[in-house]
Amino acid sequence: EINPGEVVDKNNLDKKYAYGLDTYLGGEQQAGKLHLNYGFRLSSFHRIGDQEIPLYENDAPLLYDQHLGIYQPQTPIDYKHVDKNETIAQFSNFEPRLSLAYKMRYSTVKAGYNRMVQYLHLASNTNAPTPFDMWIPSGPYFEPMTSEQVSMGYFKNSKNNVFEWSLEGFYKKINNMVDYINGAHLLVHNTIETDMLTGDARAYGLECFLRKNTGLFTGWISYTLSRTERKIEGLTQEDPGINNGDYYPSSYDRPHDLSLTGIYNLSSKWTFSSNFVYQAGKPTSYMRGYYFYDGW
Repeated sequence: EINPGEVVDKNNLDKKYAYGLDTYLGGEQQAGKLHLNYGFRLSSFHRIGDQEIPLYENDAPLLYDQHLGIYQPQTPIDYKHVDKNETIAQFSNFEPRLSLAYKMRYSTVKAGYNRMVQYLHLASNTNAPTPFDMWIPSGPYFEPMTSEQVSMGYFKNSKNNVFEWSLEGFYKKINNMVDYINGAHLLVHNTIETDMLTGDARAYGLECFLRKNTGLFTGWISYTLSRTERKIEGLTQEDPGINNGDYYPSSYDRPHDLSLTGIYNLSSKWTFSSNFVYQAGKPTSYMRGYYFYDGW
């Protein structure tokens, strides 16, 4: 049961209902220095009724007005009532996962691949004076979000495990990501599909780690260089989508993440430690202009 929220002195938002069924099979194998871990997941999502489903002309809840240069939310032409035991939409997906590690005397090489599906979309409005998040289940106007990720890393112990360090890179591709259009009606309502566009996203980066395990002074340093971006193209070739259909930073984009931890063991009773964390700022959008109306 998904309850998007309640609005004071107005009609409550429609609750949404769904159930999921998942089957998973996994295994591990060891072949000499090679360790293999694999899994296969079959997931399904069933959106069920007890809800009024809005219907739009040509199944288009959103259209682009070329003359005004803006997206125009469409008004439903009718509503279809779906009973509680009826199915509104159903989806099934195959989600394989694979990871392997090749262990040598003092080092390990790791690689992995996984495909994941998420049937609940998170619509975040982080730039408004009163930010809020809304969960949207997959259904008639929203396909499930899918992602594929690959990673590879090198891990090593040095000087009889006095030091350990690692270097790992990753790349993740996401499909069917939702985001608000420019000028969206940010107050919650029952036709959220009229304020949303669907597109892709990607995340990639490099993670570095160094740790000292023994001695009076121990600690570690970790640094991640990464990007998280979205690409929301238009409904047709004539409309621009978001940011003219080019990649733009998502709200989770933090290119730099640095952590330092130092520990000094003075005696069995006294230990001193210090921490330092640096993170790049979150992306945001600022107004590009303003105008006066009636003296204001």
